[in-house]
Amino acid sequence: MTELKPNLRSRNIQWLMPVLMLTLIIFYNCKFDSSKHSGTDSTAEAVSNPDPQKSQDEKPTTFLNVTKIAKQPKDVVDAYLGAPNFHETISPSNAPCPCEKYSYKESNIDIVFMNNKADWITVYKMNEIKYDSTSILDALGLKHTKPFMQDDYVMKWNDFDGYDQLSAFGDGKGNLSYIFLKAITH
Repeated sequence: MTELKPNLRSRNIQWLMPVLMLTLIIFYNCKFDSSKHSGTDSTAEAVSNPDPQKSQDEKPTTFLNVTKIAKQPKDVVDAYLGAPNFHETISPSNAPCPCEKYSYKESNIDIVFMNNKADWITVYKMNEIKYDSTSILDALGLKHTKPFMQDDYVMKWNDFDGYDQLSAFGDGKGNLSYIFLKAITH
């Protein structure tokens, strides 16, 4: 009887080792595959490099240079961001509409064209950027200006750098969530 117990123990270990190795291989492959694709659909990579040849005046911290698209016609925006992945006609109140709304970069950027110019620009999934005015303006390629209003969740600039209004929304944890820029229309 005593010889039977060590024999069972070695069989259990022999069976357990291949299962453990297979589990580690699957875990490693899943981790490797997800890191290879992690930025394509929901992070900064989807919108941070719309133009592979950034201009010399852009900082390395620029997430999306809105100066390249704000107040521009659709063909210029498409050339910078690529083809839109969604389109609809909308009629927001207090706006000269019906207007065309396009989504770009896997719906991470929404742009409403008013009078055939990119006017209302919303950029989502900016969580990698700190929620402070310097980081936000650098990420958008805009000049540094002090916001007229700021708390833990909203920061606003009015009539600055040639734009009507910029609103930045924090996640309450020190990072930026998304921005909304009104380039022309109040």
